[in-house]
Amino acid sequence: MSEPEVTDESPLMCHRCGIELEPGKGDFYVVKIKALADPTPPSFSEEDLYRDARVEIERLIEQMEGLSEQEAMDQIYRRLVLYLCGRCYETAKSRHLFRDFVDATPQITLTENEIQVQFQKRAHNPLLLAPNIDKTACVVPWLGKKRLRLIFG
Repeated sequence: MSEPEVTDESPLMCHRCGIELEPGKGDFYVVKIKALADPTPPSFSEEDLYRDARVEIERLIEQMEGLSEQEAMDQIYRRLVLYLCGRCYETAKSRHLFRDFVDATPQITLTENEIQVQFQKRAHNPLLLAPNIDKTACVVPWLGKKRLRLIFG
């Protein structure tokens, strides 16, 4: 989730309750979350040094089979920027922020004609449902003109 551009045309909304935020009034918070996989170099045993590196690389590639580029990247790095109104910021607990935003990976299903993205039922879904984006399906030209359908709950 990247930082949205704040313009007069696009209202800024609280990511938890969906109320409109007014830049310049000092009534909201910007919460930045960066999640990284363990950045330290791996430890190797003497036995590991004698393994065939090509076999190990092929094994790792096989483990990643079926993962999209985004799913593979999400296992290593995620950066989220959340805007919270004062009330939501005061009541937010770190475990809720993690559950609602970091650990909210959708289930993606590809069919012959459609890409279905199903989100878990979460407190922040009303923000996504407000503009009725779950009622429309757009065509993705660079994916064989498949329709993209968002499903909540």
